[in-house]
Amino acid sequence: MIRKSITRTQRSKRRYPILGMLLLAVMCLAGCESQKVESAYLNLNLEDYIVINTDYLDFTYEKPSDLKVSEEEIESAIALALADAAEETENPEGLTKDGDKLDISYVAEAENGDIITKKDGYSITLGKDYLQEKLQKALIGHAVGDVVTVKDRIADDFAYEESLRGQHVIYKITIHKKYDVAVPKLDETFVRENSTAKTVEEYRSQVAEQLRGSKMEEALEEIYDTFWRELNDQAEVLDYPQEQIDQEKDYFYGYVQYLGYSEDDADFDTLSKEYAEDAVKQKLILYKIACDQNLIPTEEEFRDYASGKIAAKGYDEKSFQETFVYDSYTYGLNYGWLEDYLNEEVKKMIMHL
Repeated sequence: MIRKSITRTQRSKRRYPILGMLLLAVMCLAGCESQKVESAYLNLNLEDYIVINTDYLDFTYEKPSDLKVSEEEIESAIALALADAAEETENPEGLTKDGDKLDISYVAEAENGDIITKKDGYSITLGKDYLQEKLQKALIGHAVGDVVTVKDRIADDFAYEESLRGQHVIYKITIHKKYDVAVPKLDETFVRENSTAKTVEEYRSQVAEQLRGSKMEEALEEIYDTFWRELNDQAEVLDYPQEQIDQEKDYFYGYVQYLGYSEDDADFDTLSKEYAEDAVKQKLILYKIACDQNLIPTEEEFRDYASGKIAAKGYDEKSFQETFVYDSYTYGLNYGWLEDYLNEEVKKMIMHL
């Protein structure tokens, strides 16, 4: 995302003729024209719910210019690329070693024998993957079929519930399969097969440029976040639509259940209300801008967008519908893809992409 200052000249190019502006205002007040995608927010008279007390089109920013990439960052990125291109060969013989990929299952028990968690069909690469260090080391030097027992303390980063932090656990890990992993060398063969570069030096330059691009995207994302925070602070909610508040509370309830908390917690009602009101306010702002600036997609445009999203997940329309019961269009409306679409369009407008 590249944001640039929107000058008066640039804004004037986006002005509609007077008749067009009047028609646009009428359509927005009516919830946008019938050809457009429909949603609960677009069925609201947004003027009754939200006021944006600032000219958001005047948002300006300075594009970052000094984005240095270190040699360590380049080497790390190349190492990841080499690892991604590694070939795996199942090898049931011999003992496990650093760099091997393993298919495992495990059971984690409390000291009193209660099962805390268990998992089947779990794959790790020794020395590479996200796994506690003591467990990584314990799995080296074993054969396929072995059950490795390790007593360890649950590190804070690995505790999915706060109550588990620091607790001593007995892990029983079964090694089901072992794979030798052959990581390619950084040479011209690898470079030609995995990039448009012809030499190793040219490949390093491409990696450096990609890293600079990623840093630019991150910097601009922070700038956009600043824009959104300022916009949110300036906007005023006149009324909260109850249907949307209830939907956000339902989502919050499901989320806290997933994290292991309960609606019986003393501050649940307060947190639920705060979350719902903040989420609804942000969506009211987003839809208000999108309506005012005629960014609401037609049904056909949104179908194309949803089709692209499911294609990125490895589905086509038929396989997606067989898996999720309904089509990508309906799924996208139900699960927030319309908000994603509108946010991207607002970014393009604000950043003048």
